[in-house]
Amino acid sequence: MIDEQFLKQQKQLYLQLKQHDSQQDHRLARYGSMELESVLFLSQLITLQNSQNILEIGTSAGFTTLWVAKMLENSTGHLISVEKQPERSIFAQQNLQAFDLKTPIDFWIGDALQFLQQTTQCFDLIILDAERSEYLSYWQYLPQHVKPRGMIVIDRVISHAREVSEFISVIKSDTNFVMSHLAIGAGLCVLVKQA
Repeated sequence: MIDEQFLKQQKQLYLQLKQHDSQQDHRLARYGSMELESVLFLSQLITLQNSQNILEIGTSAGFTTLWVAKMLENSTGHLISVEKQPERSIFAQQNLQAFDLKTPIDFWIGDALQFLQQTTQCFDLIILDAERSEYLSYWQYLPQHVKPRGMIVIDRVISHAREVSEFISVIKSDTNFVMSHLAIGAGLCVLVKQA
């Protein structure tokens, strides 16, 4: 459960990350963390679905990672968080230590496509918040790594609609998934895999 102390710490971290991003000229220097209202919604999904095995693609500063870890804290759940940039993964791990959460997390440093090609795991939930130009290449592997009735949540589908338009067109045509667009935060796309 979310306690007041955790919420206060998370809000402080969120504001720090936003301030950092506002001072960066180059897009890739920004953390681009998921919006606070988006992670709150994601937390509800995890609870409602009773997600136990979660994959996060795009660790960045670990803001979403911390929320997922908190939601899994009193369960047997497990999180794998994939990040291409080693310094970001290290920063996320430091943030996690500061919050003293006990959830088992595997921080996988490397290319997400390579991870998807190698893993044999299936997940209850996959969170996709990475380089949008890579999403199409991920799609050829993502469906096979989602359990029936599992979900894929994609961030920034409204704020970066042009960048994800081709990807959204491709996944719309996949009849194995039911898709919803939600005007929460920067825009979420929620895909539920048919049983």
